[in-house]
Amino acid sequence: MSAGLRVLIGAAKSEPLPFTVTLYAGQMVITGRIAPADWFFKVSHEGYRQEVWVGLQKVRNTDERQGIFQQEIAESSEVLQAVATEEPSKDVDEVTLVDVSILPAVSAQGTQSGGHTLPVARVPLASISTWWIVSGEEIRGQGGSSVGWGFLFPINV
Repeated sequence: MSAGLRVLIGAAKSEPLPFTVTLYAGQMVITGRIAPADWFFKVSHEGYRQEVWVGLQKVRNTDERQGIFQQEIAESSEVLQAVATEEPSKDVDEVTLVDVSILPAVSAQGTQSGGHTLPVARVPLASISTWWIVSGEEIRGQGGSSVGWGFLFPINV
């Protein structure tokens, strides 16, 4: 794993870095901003709160909805808070990213492959094969079809 990426991880002490990094990890291209490790639990908790609230919109009774919401959030908050306050390992083995997009690394022409956007994700450093900051240019393959012809000529020796 590159020492440069570890330096960037260390630079995200209290806020995410202002620029996006792109990582190749296995068959995925992952983009996001490097964030402090504890942001994983903070952002996950807020995202979970929003998912629970949206899921409870079908409950018509406001008091009942609020009660269910408070119970769900109390249980998840306890677990996430306990994990978030654990002392992190001295050896950084993951990078925390916010504003994440995950796409297949290879797209086949003629198909539409989708991906995911996430508020936060963690990527094991051991899975990263290449990373960069500047966007660069996409190299597109050529479309269409090609036809080849071959001929055999006998040679008398």
